[in-house]
Amino acid sequence: MVLGRLALTDGRIEEAKELLLESGRSPDSPQLNSFGQNMSLAHDLLAAGESDAVLEYFELTRSFWEMGKERLDRWSNQVHAGKVPDFQANLYY
Repeated sequence: MVLGRLALTDGRIEEAKELLLESGRSPDSPQLNSFGQNMSLAHDLLAAGESDAVLEYFELTRSFWEMGKERLDRWSNQVHAGKVPDFQANLYY
């Protein structure tokens, strides 16, 4: 996430998108299964107009974030509608 945010800050958008997707391919863990991943890079990429990568990221995280499927559905619908979701606590952990 940090590397992706730095890449985005430096204008390396393709690298930032790939790093986001790579983080979505991470192995599951009890914490990820319960709380999901940090969405700060997804938020930043949405602000930069990169919704396709973020939607793909949501699908990758769906494979392990059992408790977040409803949230991912809601966020996906908001992104499809051209909005940036309020990721709440998922911006901070």
